[in-house]
Amino acid sequence: MLPLRFRSLASAAALAVVLCFCLVGTVRRNADWRDQFTFYSKAFEESPNSPDMENGLAELFRSERGDLISAERHFLQAAALAHQQSPPEWDQIDYAEVGLALIYSERGQIGDALEALDTAEAADPTDARVKGVRGAVLLQAGRWKEAETILRKHLEEDPNDENAWNAVGFIAWQDEHRDDQALSYFQAALRLHPTSDSFNSSLHNSLGALYCEMGRWSEGIAHLQRAIELMPNDPEAYTNLGNAFSATGRFADARAEFEKALALAPDYAPARASIANLPEQERHSR
Repeated sequence: MLPLRFRSLASAAALAVVLCFCLVGTVRRNADWRDQFTFYSKAFEESPNSPDMENGLAELFRSERGDLISAERHFLQAAALAHQQSPPEWDQIDYAEVGLALIYSERGQIGDALEALDTAEAADPTDARVKGVRGAVLLQAGRWKEAETILRKHLEEDPNDENAWNAVGFIAWQDEHRDDQALSYFQAALRLHPTSDSFNSSLHNSLGALYCEMGRWSEGIAHLQRAIELMPNDPEAYTNLGNAFSATGRFADARAEFEKALALAPDYAPARASIANLPEQERHSR
């Protein structure tokens, strides 16, 4: 049988790790966007020069709306206002710089992201988030060893960071093929993040692909199906599921999954390659 590829591209995986970080402590996560935006708009009227309000609104734009331009503007304003205080509000500077680092990493501006994290660490050396985000940014940059060293130090300080467990899982899996370790790291991340959202879907997709590479097909297929339930617009999960079906001789089911992936993303290369290989997979199975 021809070898199948289940791994995500390392660059895409690292980017997903970075983007799943969400700042806490300022944004009220239990309300929807409109309620939160109304709250901060009213707060601005009462405190127009508040670094805390600027940071809160910036995080809403970044994590809830994906509006990086507005988020960057408000984070920069928050940092400037916090510097103007006497004494400076170092915690707000730290928060703003971590937010900027996340924005810059999403844009691929790795140097700017690391510089922002240096500023954040100088503002508050006790903030454990800085190590976690720095490790994810280094992972995105392909600096695997540096990333793993920093992330492991971070997990010693904060063992409940699902983002960091996810990141070290990707490193163990994709860099050195330490599959058993990767499995335990992804499982730890999933235990810490049971919420049914896109990050949870990504974890199920990773676990499913990893189980399949280990030959544990039934477990892998179950995780991939769960990933699709949570995020039905992700062509990668459909492609991974199709590859699992193909590897276990379910060729009609495999074709159906590849076609779903291509319906979502007609130019998605892994799905196109997999569906093109199906006839040969069938021949080899006879």
